Amino acid sequence: MIQINGLHNNHTSSTRSTRSHILTPHDAVSLFCIIDGEDESIVSILEDHILESISSTEWNPRETSHDFSYITEHYNTFVTSFPREDISDIRILLGMLQWEDLTLSTVWGTHGVFIEESGDCIDITVHENRSHEFHSITNGKIPVGTTVYLANDDIEHILGYDVLTELARLTPDIWSETSKRIIEREIAVNLHIIRLSHRSYINPTIQNGRWRKQWDILSNRGIVFIEYIRSKKMWEKTKWIIQKLPILSGPRYQFAFLSVGILLLFALAYSLISSILGVLSTNMSDSKNLLIQAKILVDDGQKLSGNPVAFNTKITQAEKILFDLRKEQTHMVDTQELLSRIATMKKEVYDIQSIDMTQLNSIIPFNPAEFNPVGVIEKDKKLILLGEEWAILNYVTGDKTIRVIPYPGGERVKSFDSGEDGSIYILTLQNHILSPRRDDFAYVNVTWQNSWEDALSIKTFNGNIYLLDAAKNQVQRHKPGVNGFSQKSGLMEQVQSAIFDLSIDGGVYLYMDDGRILRYAGDKNTITPIILNKIPGEWSIDTSKTSIFITRSYLSYTYILNGDHIWIFQPDSKRFQDVKAWNYIWQFELKSSHNAKHISVPRDGLIYVTTADWVYDLKFEFVDGKIIFK
Repeated sequence: MIQINGLHNNHTSSTRSTRSHILTPHDAVSLFCIIDGEDESIVSILEDHILESISSTEWNPRETSHDFSYITEHYNTFVTSFPREDISDIRILLGMLQWEDLTLSTVWGTHGVFIEESGDCIDITVHENRSHEFHSITNGKIPVGTTVYLANDDIEHILGYDVLTELARLTPDIWSETSKRIIEREIAVNLHIIRLSHRSYINPTIQNGRWRKQWDILSNRGIVFIEYIRSKKMWEKTKWIIQKLPILSGPRYQFAFLSVGILLLFALAYSLISSILGVLSTNMSDSKNLLIQAKILVDDGQKLSGNPVAFNTKITQAEKILFDLRKEQTHMVDTQELLSRIATMKKEVYDIQSIDMTQLNSIIPFNPAEFNPVGVIEKDKKLILLGEEWAILNYVTGDKTIRVIPYPGGERVKSFDSGEDGSIYILTLQNHILSPRRDDFAYVNVTWQNSWEDALSIKTFNGNIYLLDAAKNQVQRHKPGVNGFSQKSGLMEQVQSAIFDLSIDGGVYLYMDDGRILRYAGDKNTITPIILNKIPGEWSIDTSKTSIFITRSYLSYTYILNGDHIWIFQPDSKRFQDVKAWNYIWQFELKSSHNAKHISVPRDGLIYVTTADWVYDLKFEFVDGKIIFK
């Protein structure tokens, strides 16, 4: 197991600002970031950007190389907005450790040094002259007996080869204390160091769960053996003889005592050695057999790619075995290769297409930090862009003139929806409802109530307003009237489990916290489950992530955003009264600097995706049951 230590020294006379971080976003992944520059405000901005990119990434161990590349590319895009003179002296090192694999990328003057077991010192970073961006990515394993130093400056020149070699041999605690004394006493520059040590002093018996388990087995066998000896009459007789012997009175008695002791020690040693050989051979044999079994399951699954149900059964069994092997850190290379192979197969069989939105251009030329977009609605070939506190009405794509309109009374958006008739309603945090006009917003009234009820989300259909109440057990309907909308009326009998959200296309679909999708069929007591057919793997909705559910009478498909995935289903009937099941069609996996906040679908083949930084339009078409992304 590789030990990770960090040390930083900010010298009082230094004019530079230096920050370093050691992060563990996943049990199998550790990240290292060192940022250095003369302007503290610039360093702070870049630090926040990189840390935010890291935190917004899920870090799936099977796709870490893609995630790492995404962060470097996202940074490169981000710094294009800075004047060159502001970032000309910036130095950055970004590293990732997954098991024994180390991946590095640098900006200008940061360093990575590799100390081999033989004592040789190798520079492992690629240096671009005064580069302002991440250019190259290096990758390699850290073998047992070696140490890697990562630093914001030329650490070999500052500390010297001999010092680095001697420090590499120290245990983590002693290394931290010794290095700190040396740096504080002799180094007059900011120096941040991260050490990755794969030295032999790391005790696998303590660090590795599998070895600890084996040691426990051996210990138990030794205790059982000792208890077995003690249970024999010979032991009691021998102990009585030894106690009565005048051990110091003559060599004959001493010889007898030593003989008995030697025989007992020999028997104990023989038992322990047998146990060791038995445990090691059993564990190695078992893990190898499990690996072979997992590979057979993966091969079988590949042959069943045309049958998603059978494929999923095989792959789920294989994944369970491989996850257990990885947890025990057994056959790590083979295990990771099989897991990577499974990830590729899943995307092909489950029809999942990854879309890197960092390579797309936002359709809106505004500063996201000021506007903070929460969603977009298309109406009459124009866009209504909703931010938390402001909106842009009647925007035409490409228009350079933008007028931002604040919501009245300092209102802030909680939820919004648009109907087939072009009506748009915005539910605010104060539980007011707004509707956009040509150049402003108007409050929507409710009659026979003092105010609108406390609600979590809003939907509209056929002129009605539907609100999911805060108790999450009822949908309240308000019908249009002369001076506003009527008082609330419960759509159905209150449900026992919590409603997560709803969507309407003539039928009303309830999304429950437990992942079920129910359909309200017009009768207060008639609520039936929607069957999901051809679903890849296990269906689940993560209620902790942003989720948007879209069913419309003018759409042929149902669209569900959950986290960074957009699921697409096709109802089994074009008449909403007859819908009993949805058939899985496709998935989009979104890669972006921030998670999606909202999606809107004005027509099949176009999805507007709103994130915290931009608004994107995803265009695609359905061809022979497949989706082709444009």
